[in-house]
Amino acid sequence: MSKRNMEAGEDSVSKKKRVPRSGTQRKWTEMEEESIINYLKDTILSNREIEKPTALTYYKQLINQVGLNDLTAEKVKAKMANLKNGYLKAIDWRSKTGQGISHKGGNISVCFNFDSLDKIYN
Repeated sequence: MSKRNMEAGEDSVSKKKRVPRSGTQRKWTEMEEESIINYLKDTILSNREIEKPTALTYYKQLINQVGLNDLTAEKVKAKMANLKNGYLKAIDWRSKTGQGISHKGGNISVCFNFDSLDKIYN
């Protein structure tokens, strides 16, 4: 502990510690990701709004129809937010570099589900 910290009455115990995440993390399979993306596409094609009447109700319906019964609506909603963030990062990267988005070959893979998400969010 430094002299200045001692004078201020601080000690090493008063530092904020990193709080561990609650719950367990889950590795999503490609098939699961494609299932929820396809459900979103079907929602749009049938002229329904995503997350209506409420987000949790919408994701509970998704879970039941897709068969992801081991998940909660909150986890599916968080996954969709992560997929959308990845898509937005890919758009941002593409606009800054002038590169195309590619899954194979010489370009860096920025967003695995870019093409599917582009049909939803574009």
